[in-house]
Amino acid sequence: MNTNKNRGGKGFVAGTLIGALGGLVGVGGGELFIPIIVLLYGLNIKLAGSLSLMDSLPTMLVDLARYSRSDAFACWVKNDCWFAVWLPVR
Repeated sequence: MNTNKNRGGKGFVAGTLIGALGGLVGVGGGELFIPIIVLLYGLNIKLAGSLSLMDSLPTMLVDLARYSRSDAFACWVKNDCWFAVWLPVR
């Protein structure tokens, strides 16, 4: 019995369930993604967190591109709001 083949099937089932549950509840599924990677595949939690971030990276980049085209950044620059965002809290 090949365990890698079994993990692939279990991963597919887990991903389908995470997607369905996330769609019903209204979350992205990242809350469930990391524990499934750790428990199902036995990976380090730091690596699982990194994989979760890499999974959401394409969505974040597309959202940033759309947001920047909507002239929302012009409002921030006009009102000098960038300084409040980038200054560290002391």
